[in-house]
Amino acid sequence: MTTSSEGASTRISSAHSNRERTTARPTSAPCHLDMAATAAAARLLNGAGSAVVVCHDGERGYTLDTALHGAAADGSRYLVAAPTEDAWPEMPVGRPQRVAMTIKADAPLPEVRMNTSQLSGHVMLTRCSEDEELAVLSEGPLPTEIARALACWPDAQLWHVEPLKMTVHHVHGSHSLDHEALRPRAAWPSPVEELEAIEALRCRWGTHLTEIVPALRAASSLTAAFPDAPGDAHCATGRAYPVAVTDRDLSFLVTDGTGRETVVVPLERPARSVEDLVEGLHEVVASASRAI
Repeated sequence: MTTSSEGASTRISSAHSNRERTTARPTSAPCHLDMAATAAAARLLNGAGSAVVVCHDGERGYTLDTALHGAAADGSRYLVAAPTEDAWPEMPVGRPQRVAMTIKADAPLPEVRMNTSQLSGHVMLTRCSEDEELAVLSEGPLPTEIARALACWPDAQLWHVEPLKMTVHHVHGSHSLDHEALRPRAAWPSPVEELEAIEALRCRWGTHLTEIVPALRAASSLTAAFPDAPGDAHCATGRAYPVAVTDRDLSFLVTDGTGRETVVVPLERPARSVEDLVEGLHEVVASASRAI
């Protein structure tokens, strides 16, 4: 190989390396990270729940609670908003701004009012250029929620979200997560898939899962009792309400007589689809029923 060709090869390799560093790709969590906490944070950053953003420009504080957050097709996190002039400080294109962000997810059932997870901390917000907006809008035949919101929301702006350090609160406790733990990564299920999973569970065992309540209690790894059930669940007894679905476990609000409790049922193996989840819970229920 000649000197000139070696130089060209080096430049091509360097350019390819830089492109890999700047393109966000969903990754798996490093082995030293808490998998449940990392996955919970990823689900929230990828679009679950609702976000509130707070910042201060040196003179006054601003709160933005009307925005849509989520991930684009390449895994990059974004926020779509259309703030009025007095509701948010001016965001010049390409200039990062440090803000506080909180994302809260509630039980997906209308009859239960319960917060199931929360992510809070600091992120860098950067307003995207028109070229970046066009890139998101041209994702393909199956656009993400971010692309749909940007296309349909009048005067909407696209902001890139770079999490810095955040704390996730979920059924397994509270965990502080650094930048590495908050990197873009896929996390099942999405909000739509969670609803599909709950519908599948109810189709399999009935709307209120009454027949498997004893097995759910027997198979649970965590239990939290409540003096009063959230939402309208106080009107029912002998029922189980799915309030949170992950690839590793399911959380249920169980009402029985005057008792109300949340039980967490772990799966024997991670689920990658609704079918996996239903089959996994069937195996757990069958095993617990034999032990009762």
